[in-house]
Amino acid sequence: MAARRYTHAIVCRIPDCFKTNAAELCGEIDLPLARKQHEELRKVLRDLGVDVIELPPDESQPDCVFVEDTAIVCNGTALICRPGLPTRQKEVDIVRSILKKDMELPIVDIANPEAMVDGGDILFTGPSHTSLQAKDDSGPNVTLKFPPPFVKCDSFHTHGACSLR
Repeated sequence: MAARRYTHAIVCRIPDCFKTNAAELCGEIDLPLARKQHEELRKVLRDLGVDVIELPPDESQPDCVFVEDTAIVCNGTALICRPGLPTRQKEVDIVRSILKKDMELPIVDIANPEAMVDGGDILFTGPSHTSLQAKDDSGPNVTLKFPPPFVKCDSFHTHGACSLR
């Protein structure tokens, strides 16, 4: 299987409110260290030739650093996700706009209005297969059928708040 070539990355700088929000999930966060590591990530991506699109930190959106939860791009098409927290819709709208207007990608929405999925819960495991994590606290299980060009999808359950990536 050929390696994927990534051309773009959308990142969001870390807001001050991330420290409080993340601490609820995983303990104390060293905010200066997290920002330094995030800066190093952006540098490595640029050194690899990836076009990095940086969003400013948004103090009203403590999860805004988890840009991967808002969309998945596969085979030149963007699947817009529906994160589990309705308060994250602003993040989804910003990323949708970048993918559609700036990157000129075709946009696909999840058809099932009851389905909620974070992009971090989707893992591409091969050219024709995807895994979708369903968390115990995510409410009723719903079936997600990914439209073309996305691939076959299997679901499995995990415990806790951590995503696959």
